[in-house]
Amino acid sequence: MALIGDDQLLVTDTGNHRLQLMDREGNFISQVGGFGNQPGQFNEPVGLAVAPDGSIYVADTWNGRIQRLSADLVAAGEWRVEAWFGQSINNKPYLAVDDAGRVYMTDPEGYRVLIFSPSGAYLNRFGQFGTDLNSLGLPNGLAFDAGGNLWLADAGNHRVLKYPSIFGAAVVPAELPLDEAEEFGVSPTVEEPLPTEAAPTD
Repeated sequence: MALIGDDQLLVTDTGNHRLQLMDREGNFISQVGGFGNQPGQFNEPVGLAVAPDGSIYVADTWNGRIQRLSADLVAAGEWRVEAWFGQSINNKPYLAVDDAGRVYMTDPEGYRVLIFSPSGAYLNRFGQFGTDLNSLGLPNGLAFDAGGNLWLADAGNHRVLKYPSIFGAAVVPAELPLDEAEEFGVSPTVEEPLPTEAAPTD
């Protein structure tokens, strides 16, 4: 879910292939979408995120795309993603948007995070299968804090990872046990930053 304008909540209703708009008390206001593959329709929507300009991005999972909605919830664009191929219960992708409008997308069963520009141009990716700090077990939820750090739930490894700003900074995260995830004062290990251009790998 995401808090949007007018103090309202936008929630993905995954099984019904739609978004629900509610007030902060949970009272239904309206819905967006429905089953299909046309702009503004969905097939298993999961993650959503709000950009600094008010645009809303939705992980339209089984349509294999990210859709962009305007602040008034009208379809405004989309792009295909080479990910989310399986339809298992674990393959549920989530999104986050940084303060520059870049869109971060988890690929749970691909054990990676992909990064796109606001218009959908591929920028970078990180992650591979494993248990060390450069690897992921089943990445799903992710979010940015006020300092620009990326927090990633690595469910398969039962941990939360904290990444400093990925563009122009180190990308090896600090690791937190789930029961300590609220303690933000961790200093990460430092390695060379990711290249600014890279192609996704299987």
